[in-house]
Amino acid sequence: MTLDEVREALRREAGDSVYAWAKSNRISLGYVYDFMSGAKLPGNKILSALGMEKRIEYEYKEPIGE
Repeated sequence: MTLDEVREALRREAGDSVYAWAKSNRISLGYVYDFMSGAKLPGNKILSALGMEKRIEYEYKEPIGE
């Protein structure tokens, strides 16, 4: 999932009121807006409120051994 997809999930979940979503999840409204604008990455509070977790994956750029 990309960061844009996480932002879209937050927009869907928050609906018409990002303020109410942030307040009900005890997350700073400024932090939520910073994430939505791309200024910050989503932290554990935002991800947890969306039912998500951060996972890191590593991949080869090109196949090895060919």
